[in-house]
Amino acid sequence: MDNKYYINNIALKLVKYLNFDNNFIVLCLGSKKIKNDSLGCIVGSLLKYKYNIPVYCYGDLNNNITASNLRNIIKLISLKHNNKKILIVDSVAGEGFDVGNIKVFYGGVTPRSFIENCFYTMGDVSIVGVVYNKKDKLADFLKINYCDIKNLAVIIAGAISESIKLSKLFKTI
Repeated sequence: MDNKYYINNIALKLVKYLNFDNNFIVLCLGSKKIKNDSLGCIVGSLLKYKYNIPVYCYGDLNNNITASNLRNIIKLISLKHNNKKILIVDSVAGEGFDVGNIKVFYGGVTPRSFIENCFYTMGDVSIVGVVYNKKDKLADFLKINYCDIKNLAVIIAGAISESIKLSKLFKTI
């Protein structure tokens, strides 16, 4: 199946989970310094510079949101956008059969939970790309294909952009 199928499928889930409303912000987590953790910041850059989405988007390739600045970003969001839902985009470890899949669900994620459980669960709706088999050794962790991560990012960014268009369309019907 082509990317358009996945984009539309994810977009429809987002419209449903965000209750047909574009009153949300996107929080893209990750670091460009670590290949398998770069999914969120690639999505953020695509949303800002390719799709120019009309909602706030935090995190991109130039402004990574990582453990070192996440608490400050959360404070900023709560001050500026306290009534908005948060759509989290992150990369995660999963089972071997899930690697390369995108999961969309109602509810948040716990950043860094694979390494250490130092953050609380955050977000209202989440999109995660499974980029690593949690049972693999660290050496396998570093072998992830960057092209696969970029393709996941293209699908996720396209789906977020499409969900915004669909929400506007549904409101006019």
